[in-house]
Amino acid sequence: MPKLGILLLTLVCLSKNFQVAAQNPEIFTKQTEIRLPDNHLIGNIEALDVYGNSFLISDTFQQQQIYLYKKGADALVRLDPEECFPGFTYHPIHAFHLADQSLFLVNSGLPGYRFKPNGDCLGNVEKGFTPVIKQHIAVGENGDFFTLRMIPNGEVFLTHYDKTGEPVEEVSVGKHSLPHFNYRFEGGGIVFHDGVIYYMWSSGKVIHRYDVERKETLEEISFEPSYASAMTNDIPNDPFSGAMFKAIDNTLSAYYVIHSLFKLSEKFLLIQTSFRENESRMYGIHVLDLNTLEIKEVIITYQPFIFARDGKAYRVNDHREEGEGLLNPSIMVYDHIAESDRN
Repeated sequence: MPKLGILLLTLVCLSKNFQVAAQNPEIFTKQTEIRLPDNHLIGNIEALDVYGNSFLISDTFQQQQIYLYKKGADALVRLDPEECFPGFTYHPIHAFHLADQSLFLVNSGLPGYRFKPNGDCLGNVEKGFTPVIKQHIAVGENGDFFTLRMIPNGEVFLTHYDKTGEPVEEVSVGKHSLPHFNYRFEGGGIVFHDGVIYYMWSSGKVIHRYDVERKETLEEISFEPSYASAMTNDIPNDPFSGAMFKAIDNTLSAYYVIHSLFKLSEKFLLIQTSFRENESRMYGIHVLDLNTLEIKEVIITYQPFIFARDGKAYRVNDHREEGEGLLNPSIMVYDHIAESDRN
């Protein structure tokens, strides 16, 4: 399999401002900080999805709500399916933009709901849609999308859906050798680029590729960070004995896991790992060149990006920790500066 060549290791000052050490080039530069309106109280931003000037903010742990924010607006819009489906249970998990700018909300009761770009209720999601975590959804080019799903025995499925959540096609792409950990641990990711699906699992030592049009699995790309080891053994499949949770903790202490995978731009993927070093949780941020399939930069930091698209990466800044008295967190926007564009 092709091996990812790590061409540049850039260390950063580990701070909220994401400042790069003076002797190294800046890979991500802060563009702006967006202060969110406070007409709705946001407890915590668990997930973010950005399409142009449209932001979908998931606060599904504390407030159990998803908000739409248009850049420059003076108010957050709460996505509410009540006008379409009064009385139905609403427990949102996350939401994302489709290429036609409609909004797709994944729900834990009914499969989900669809909304217009302005946040008005559009309709329900088709019953054939199987909910998955946000990292395991990749948006297509024509209002469609793809999901990555594993069943308990480790078999992996890629499913193609239309914009309503109606399945178009589902294919099995094999079994994973570490099913118990990857089935239970939220991580990894999937992206769609130029007719090919790229995906990784939490324990990922490889980047898997699948050609959608040719319907065939492509050669895997090895992923071997130099700063931490990959897990080699699966965890026990026994959630009631306590051994499984101990094994998960031991795994997170001893090995890296794949935190997330994003399509940073038409030229680059963003792969983020999580690992422990000296009792601190650290993150490796890798920029992969889609042309050469090589890692161009690696950054080690305390705080990962929560989302990336169109050459920009996003982080959340919670001012309440700083005692500033603001009700809601802000979103920090960074530009990715490719090596070829640096002075």
